Amino acid sequence: MLKYPASLPVAQKADRAYQMVDPLVSTPFDNGQTRWDRQFSDVPYSTPVSWIFTDAELALFRTWYTNILNWGVEWFEMPLAAEDGREVRECHFVQGYSGPQRLTFDRWKVTANLVLRRLPTIDPDWLELPEFWLPPGRSIFDNAINNLWPDNKYQTYIVTFDRTVNEEWPA
Repeated sequence: MLKYPASLPVAQKADRAYQMVDPLVSTPFDNGQTRWDRQFSDVPYSTPVSWIFTDAELALFRTWYTNILNWGVEWFEMPLAAEDGREVRECHFVQGYSGPQRLTFDRWKVTANLVLRRLPTIDPDWLELPEFWLPPGRSIFDNAINNLWPDNKYQTYIVTFDRTVNEEWPA
C-alpha cells in the first residue's frame, strides 16, 4: 500500500462528519412490499479534507499526487483523526483536488474529498459486555489492565535483552 509522505503536513478534516455510502439496495415487488439487501460488505465513507502547504511542500504534494498516485488513481494510507486519536486509514481521492488557494505569502490551501475504505469498529464480542466498553466501566477495566495486573516478567528485561542482542553479541 502506498503511503502519504511523512514529511508533508497531516490532512485536516474540513468538517467533523463522515458520510457513509449507502450499502443497501431495495427491490420493490408488484404486491407493494420491498426487499432490502446489502450491496457490499466493506462500506466506504467519504470526508472532505484540506492541507496547508508551504511552497516546497506543495511542490512535493503535487509530485506525489501525479507520479506516485498516478493522478489520484491509486489507494494510499494516511493518518486521519478518529474517535480515539489519529489512525492510519486507507484513502482514495474521489476526484482531483481543488486549489491551491493562496492564503499568505508562502502558504497554500489544497482541498479534496477522500473516500475511506472503512472506518474502524470494535470487536463484536464487546456487545455481550457493553458495560465494560462504555464509561464508567471502561475506565475501571482500563485501570485494571494497566495498573493492577502484574507486568510480564520478561517485560522487565526487554531493554537489557535488546541492548545485548544489538550491541554486545557478534554478528
